[in-house]
Amino acid sequence: MIACLTLTACNKDDKPAPSQVLAKVNDHEITVMQLNGMLRSVGNAAENATVKQSALDFLIDQEVLQQKAVDLKLDRDPDVMQAIEQAKRQILAAAALNKLQVKPLDPSDADVQKFYDGNPALFAQHASYEFSLFNLPVKDLPEALKTALNASHSVAETRQILEQAHQAFQEKNNHMAAEQLPMELLSQLFKLKVGDILLRPEGDHLILVQLIRVESQPLTLQDSKEKIVSYLKQTALQDSSASKMAELRKAASVVYVKRFAEVAASAPASSNLPANTLNSGLKGF
Repeated sequence: MIACLTLTACNKDDKPAPSQVLAKVNDHEITVMQLNGMLRSVGNAAENATVKQSALDFLIDQEVLQQKAVDLKLDRDPDVMQAIEQAKRQILAAAALNKLQVKPLDPSDADVQKFYDGNPALFAQHASYEFSLFNLPVKDLPEALKTALNASHSVAETRQILEQAHQAFQEKNNHMAAEQLPMELLSQLFKLKVGDILLRPEGDHLILVQLIRVESQPLTLQDSKEKIVSYLKQTALQDSSASKMAELRKAASVVYVKRFAEVAASAPASSNLPANTLNSGLKGF
């Protein structure tokens, strides 16, 4: 009898206890564990009742749609099956890398000071930059037009020079703080004087970047320390990921049946690094 009761209790534990069930959608239960998983990324906001309710409503809507997808047999659709498999591969790859990579130590005070001193445009001479972009649908310009543009010291002059040369362009004004800019562009803007122009190839286009105004907003080491520590730890983690990925590839038997181009090995599966390119920083132009 005792064995039977024990078995019965174990079978009952297969289903969430009533206190763990937050909602039911038809016959499917939505549990505290699912909600906690949703709230894991919001930090302290997870304690807010409104945030919790919004997350629960999202899970309910998601379940309603998931059940409808099954009714429509979308779970058997080849594209959907492929997407599910790809998501599974990505999750497992990221989990493996997270498990294997070495967690970085906090950088020393000397490392923080060195990074602060080595990046004046981000800290000691931090500023926000107002500049105008001229997007030209050409790969290059005649030397005479380049010379004329070099002599320009204002957006109005540049616009007039392009119009007189019958050069098509799109113009957009931007105002961005140093930390919002890709490092490559920031390092160039940092050296310019107001009115100076950068000429940047971008695919089949040329982009003229003309500096309009610089607003000085210096940051002390104390102001910046927390962000620097976070950045250095993230960089060390990415270096560890790249190193571990290279080690794993070397140990594996990888045979290309077909190659499309000679390019560097891809970034680790969990990499979330933004590309430090002009395009990534000025998207939407």
